[in-house]
Amino acid sequence: MAFSETYRNHTLVASFEGDVCVGKVFNKKTQVAYCEADGWAQAEQHLRLIVDNDIEKKCQHRGAAPVLFEELKSGLEEIKAYLEPRTISMLRHHYQADQGVLSLERLAKLGQCSNTTDVYFIYAAIARCLCDELAYMPPSHHNGRDPMISMLIKETEYGPVGQNGVEIILETEIKRALIELQW
Repeated sequence: MAFSETYRNHTLVASFEGDVCVGKVFNKKTQVAYCEADGWAQAEQHLRLIVDNDIEKKCQHRGAAPVLFEELKSGLEEIKAYLEPRTISMLRHHYQADQGVLSLERLAKLGQCSNTTDVYFIYAAIARCLCDELAYMPPSHHNGRDPMISMLIKETEYGPVGQNGVEIILETEIKRALIELQW
């Protein structure tokens, strides 16, 4: 019996070899770390800690250097393998929309979401995946917006008084990268 999961753009696997649970971390199908533990929970916890520490070190090494367009494009190409088909489809419709603008309700339908809040969860997951891939932590915003999500989208309200809606705008560089990649 074996355990396997995807965690922060890495594949974690563990299996028992005798009385020892042996865990391995893979990044892009290359083994990057190994651990031994007493059981599944300990192995999973240790493997996740290995990944967290590795990404943290890469972020510190990168420092505050801004993400270049080619890095962004490469990062998006790499994370595509970790995204669900419905997420890719939603992004495709979003970048193909006029000026990268779609209503929150439309995105919820395109992403097969049960509610509009799920759209934000999807974009948060994409943003986290992208930031992990780039080893990048965007600077904090004074307005309280999540810095990772802010890399991907911004929102605006529209409509007559009492009938407001929300439009989600894909950030220009993200839209440009997705167009070039032809997701």
